[in-house]
Amino acid sequence: MSPKGKQMKRRKNFGIILHILNILQTETDAEHLITQKEIVKRLRQKGIICRRYTVECNLDCLKEFGYDIQTIKGVGTYLKKDGLTADDVFVLLEGLNRGNFALEKDYVHSISQKLKKQLNNYEIEELKTKNLIL
Repeated sequence: MSPKGKQMKRRKNFGIILHILNILQTETDAEHLITQKEIVKRLRQKGIICRRYTVECNLDCLKEFGYDIQTIKGVGTYLKKDGLTADDVFVLLEGLNRGNFALEKDYVHSISQKLKKQLNNYEIEELKTKNLIL
């Protein structure tokens, strides 16, 4: 394989781990686990072909890098969050939405969007039901 071909393969492999991390961040929590087989399926939907073993190896790498990935044998995997919890974000958004702050609307929207990035898809849907998404 040419040096350029090896470089392209490394980039592709590097991309897999980032896609797996994104799936874990946006689609999992302690109540919403995902199997390695389902991760393979999601990657295929993005045009990335890999095997379950590749997913397993990448999950191990993410754990080695310090991501708190929890696996329940026979059930699935999720990324345990650190930092702000969904409840923390809800309280902050509620304060921004209802507070009497002398803040520009664009600034409040910007803060809201940053807070929203701390949540997964399930938590964002819950926010919408509470009318907290700006």
